[in-house]
Formats: sequence, C-alpha cells, structure tokens
Amino acid sequence: MSNEAKKQRKSWLAVVGVLLALILVLGIVLGVTVKRGKAEETPKTEAPAIAQAGGILETGKEQNGIKLARMIIPVAEYGQYGLSPASVELAMTLTATITPEDATNKAVDWTVEFVDAQSEWASGKTATNYVTATAQTDGALQAVVTCRAAFGEQIAVKVASRADPSKTASCTFDYVKRITGADVSLVPTELKFSTQYSVSVTPKYSEGTLLGEYKETGYSLALSQAMKEAIGGSYTYRESAVITPDVEGKTISLGATAYTTFVESGGDAETFNNAFARAASSVSLAHATFTVPCSTVPTSTPSNARRADFPARPFPDIPWRSALASRRTATETL
Repeated sequence: MSNEAKKQRKSWLAVVGVLLALILVLGIVLGVTVKRGKAEETPKTEAPAIAQAGGILETGKEQNGIKLARMIIPVAEYGQYGLSPASVELAMTLTATITPEDATNKAVDWTVEFVDAQSEWASGKTATNYVTATAQTDGALQAVVTCRAAFGEQIAVKVASRADPSKTASCTFDYVKRITGADVSLVPTELKFSTQYSVSVTPKYSEGTLLGEYKETGYSLALSQAMKEAIGGSYTYRESAVITPDVEGKTISLGATAYTTFVESGGDAETFNNAFARAASSVSLAHATFTVPCSTVPTSTPSNARRADFPARPFPDIPWRSALASRRTATETL
C-alpha cells in the first residue's frame, strides 16, 4: 500500500472515530435528559394532613379490606356540596376502595364516633356535632367529611362493607387547639420613646386534643386615629411604628422621638413632636395599637394574629408619654 493510501486510510479511521464518539456522547446526553425529565415530574400527592381552614388533623388510619383516600375540598367549592364556610371549618372527601375489584356488592356504610366515648370530655356529647360524614347517595363509596367545631376527644370516621362487615377502614382525627384570644402585657406601662419594653403574650386556646407549638412572628405599633386627628397637620404616617424587636428576648424598643417613630414623611420633626405632646395630654382614647401576630404549629398559615388596643391617660408634665390601661386583652382578629 502506498504512503498516500495509508494516509487516506488513517484519515477515514479518524473521521469514523470522531463520529462514534459524538454518537456515544449524544446517547449519554439524551439518557441524562430523559432521566432528569422523569426526576423533575411533579408527583401526585394527597392534600396535607391539616388545611388552612381549621385545626382538624388526621393522625391515624386503619385499612382492612378497604382503602381510604382523602382530598381537601377548597372553600371556593363548598357550594357544590351544599356547604357554607360560616358553619364548616374544613371539608374533605373520603373515598373508599373495596378489594377485590370485581366484588359484586360494593355498598358501604359510614359512621362517626368518639374514639373514647366514655372520656371526661366526650361523655354526654355527640361526635356528629363536631365531625360529620355524609354519603352523597345510599351506600356510596365517597363521603363528604366536615369539621363543624373544635373537639376535645379523638374522633374516628369509619366505613364498613355491607356485604362483608369484616372489611373496614377508619381515619382518626385530632384537633389542634386554635388561638382564640390573647392577654398582652407591656412593661413599663407607658408609651415612651428610646425605651425598651418587655413583652408578654399569653394565648387563649379553643378546645382540642393537641397543643401545637406557639409562635410569634413579629410586633407592630400604630398611632391611633384619635391621636392623628388631634395632632393635625399634613403627615404621611407609617403603617407600623419604627420598633426594634428582640423576639427571642421578648423585648421591643421605640424610636428616639415621636416623629421618627410614627412619621414616614411630611412636616418637620420639631412641629410634630410638640403637637404630639399636646395631643397626648388631651386625647383620652387609645393613643396607639400594639399588634402581635401569633399562631400554633402545625398549621398552614399564621392566621391567628391578635391585636390589643391600649387606652391612655395623659401625663401633662412629661412630654410624649401616656400611660397604658391595665387591661390588655386581645380584642380583634386580623
């Protein structure tokens, strides 16, 4: 073979080698892409064990020949089931699947009962006043389960096959106590600036079988409308006063002056501070509102924010200071 032929042969071999390498790399890339595509698919999962609308929590499930699947009903769809948000904290569907699949009679019966009907809390009460399970038709495999009120004893929703009563399934529900109010205490009991306050919040709870972890997500302070009207002038007020919180230490500190604490823009500081001092001496209604958003976990959102309004009495001899009333009970839900 001539030298020229050998060179051509080597060139072809090189080209073939490169093509084979490209095919191999392409195969690897395609393989990785396919795998990544599969990995990134969003899996279908059941609704969370606890929903935003209430404190009911599924804590147990038993299945013996019947499988149960649960799905939370969105509040926007309550009307389709003849439900009203005014009377239902949370609604869901429970769907029973009987095995074997070729069973001729799949009719079932749904019941609701206390796990311990003789407990101190449950004695004399009816479980369906708190949780209901309603089949859309007689014997239907699906029931609409609603939580109507807080309860202090575990409740079980059960389903049993009519053809074979030994085939059963049940869901056990607890109720995480919800915050219904709070007592708020600030020390010192006066509205001052450049002052550190100790904050104490004592939550009040509904009935329930479980106590979740209590959380406070921040503090805010807003000047009352009565004070704004007494101060007058043209000012843009902050939605929340400038406070420096130390949530772990349960303390807050206000700004150096009334102007820097409450005003976003407008006017001048000296004029505002003087007007604030005069207003504090004349306004007998609340001077400011202190807000503590609080919640319990497990829950989807901190939806139990509580507000306490503090009526004030004037101290004319001390500028920009007003005493806070001794009653510090949460009065409004945000």
